[in-house]
Amino acid sequence: LLNAFRELNKSFPGLKLEIIGEINDYAKSLHSEFNNPNIVWKGYLSDRKEIVKSLKSSYCIVLPSLWEGLPLTLFESLASGRPVVVSDIETFKSVIKKDEAIMFKSEDTKDLVTKIDSLLNNRFTADNYGKRGKSLAEKYGWNNIVNTLEGVYNKYA
Repeated sequence: LLNAFRELNKSFPGLKLEIIGEINDYAKSLHSEFNNPNIVWKGYLSDRKEIVKSLKSSYCIVLPSLWEGLPLTLFESLASGRPVVVSDIETFKSVIKKDEAIMFKSEDTKDLVTKIDSLLNNRFTADNYGKRGKSLAEKYGWNNIVNTLEGVYNKYA
């Protein structure tokens, strides 16, 4: 993501990247390597309202995971109504259909640049991905999960 941002920042000099997550030693080394005033290292956010605010104020959200369980971060991102760009790892592919988020080839900076560039150059497409992603997130909302579980328990009760 950082390499992709470096490339995108050439065409979009005002572009900003917010990185949310623990600032450990690895993140500190990346911060030194990618020292750019347009990159904001927010650190770990424990306040849910701050997370929602950050997601909703983004143009798009990128989850460049190399491996992952099924993270709540995915559903929070989709629920924001912003277009979501995810790596093509199995976890994400098991949940997302082609038109609900944009997938890029994991560890392929060029592919990630192409996918984000297409969103930045086409607001209509970006908005449509955001709407479809939000619809997907609603299917995984707590009310739906509870109703499904109740249906399973009632069937066998």
